[in-house]
Amino acid sequence: MGNEHGCIYVDGSFLFASIERVKRTHPELASSKLNVAILSRALHNTFAENIGLNLRTNYYFRTKDERIASMLTVPPPHGQSGHWQIKECGINLRGMKPVPTEVLDQLPKQYRDLYPRAEKGLDMELACDALLLAASGRVQSFVFLIGDRDFMPLLTAVQRLGSNTYIAGLDVQQHVPSELLNLADRYATLEGWLNQIFAYTPQPPPVIASP
Repeated sequence: MGNEHGCIYVDGSFLFASIERVKRTHPELASSKLNVAILSRALHNTFAENIGLNLRTNYYFRTKDERIASMLTVPPPHGQSGHWQIKECGINLRGMKPVPTEVLDQLPKQYRDLYPRAEKGLDMELACDALLLAASGRVQSFVFLIGDRDFMPLLTAVQRLGSNTYIAGLDVQQHVPSELLNLADRYATLEGWLNQIFAYTPQPPPVIASP
């Protein structure tokens, strides 16, 4: 891809919802934390042919979100291919907690995106940062781990500025609105990386002695 550069943006609210879904469909991962550094590497490797040199993987979380400590392993960032940063920027209105994913899954699709919006500012901060970078001309490709229709104008604007847009999901059962997928140049999941991302080592089957 020559000297093209790419950047990766992760919506923390969507990431936590994705982790909950993965643990329901992969019970062996239920007690594991997601490793941010390995997720960053998995995203870069999966989209390496599309984004070229990854400038940074950017994570956006609600300010003082307790799930950062309870659901993630956050080692110090290091190395060019693992360059990433966490940005705490959203607020939680009136102390409201995000609606549990299993409750959202019971709602009609057209209403699901309305409820996690108790976390305000996070999506706007992500969108502004991505647009500024796209407008600078320094980045030609963007990978987004997102699942909210509110990001549709962002993808459209980034494409109008001349950049490509790609969408990632954690596993094959990830719910991403079709409207987002139709806008993206490519969609890929990290199904083959899940054990590494959650630092899970499958146990070998027991050896049964011959009679």
